[in-house]
Amino acid sequence: RELDEADHAAGLDRMSDGAPDRLSDHSNVDLSYQNGIRRKRLRSAPGGGNAGQTGYQMVGRHCRFVRRCALVSGWTVRAVQKRLGTALRNIRKAAERVGREPTTVRLIAATKFVSVDRIRQAIETGVRIFGENRLQEALPKIEALGSSAGVQWHFIGKLQRRKVKAVVGRFEMIHSVDSVELATEVDRRAAEAGVCQAVLLEVNIGGEQTKAGFTPEGVAEALPALDAMAHLAVKGLMVMPPPTPEPEGARPYFSRARAMATSLARMNLRRIRFGELSMGMSHDYEIAVEEGATMVRVGSAIFGERPNG
Repeated sequence: RELDEADHAAGLDRMSDGAPDRLSDHSNVDLSYQNGIRRKRLRSAPGGGNAGQTGYQMVGRHCRFVRRCALVSGWTVRAVQKRLGTALRNIRKAAERVGREPTTVRLIAATKFVSVDRIRQAIETGVRIFGENRLQEALPKIEALGSSAGVQWHFIGKLQRRKVKAVVGRFEMIHSVDSVELATEVDRRAAEAGVCQAVLLEVNIGGEQTKAGFTPEGVAEALPALDAMAHLAVKGLMVMPPPTPEPEGARPYFSRARAMATSLARMNLRRIRFGELSMGMSHDYEIAVEEGATMVRVGSAIFGERPNG
């Protein structure tokens, strides 16, 4: 959407590259169009300076000031911060409603189709765990942001066996190990890399034909083989319930996943643990927290609606 004049001025007030003059001090702003993008040319400044020499200020979703700075305007940062604050409050309240300690729940910001700039904004507002669905989209983001202090990357999408080598060691946790065959490949590649890869077992909790994952009955049968894999660290379960028109409709599936994890944890396993439950997304994460989720994968509730694909 296009910024109105007040939002634009508020954003400019917060942009500065350390130069003596502030961008908000420029006057005689001229609207023009270049290559189909509405821009503001900063033509002059108080005292006779020529702000026009420093380029164009784009009016739109991503505000960039050419040559002088490349900072995103304050209004977008505030939008992410506001949405993040709402999500964290909702998590806290949901945990407190059922007598849980809110700090036992971690928010994973799902960043499919989210730009590096917007992820950087989320880091600035306190987000430290990011979830990516697609390897080809994730790698440039990790390259650009992976060295940021305390940032973790989780792989939360469907993982193809041919891409396991590129995923192992780059992601703190893989949420979508959906078969013994895939687990075997992760273990093999982790051994080659000299790491122990943390994973979650994806369970097709709704028995949907269109979704991958262990069947609820098949998880227990697979555990002895998984427990023998020295470079695979199974930490718990990940589930995605069938789509429901109302968040409350997901509750039976989340409840079943929690009961399953509790039951599996009683098995005599040497290495496998079931302390983590990754479940709940933007539509139903509050219900998931009430039912025992330790990680919720939230995207649009933080970054806004994104294209499907």
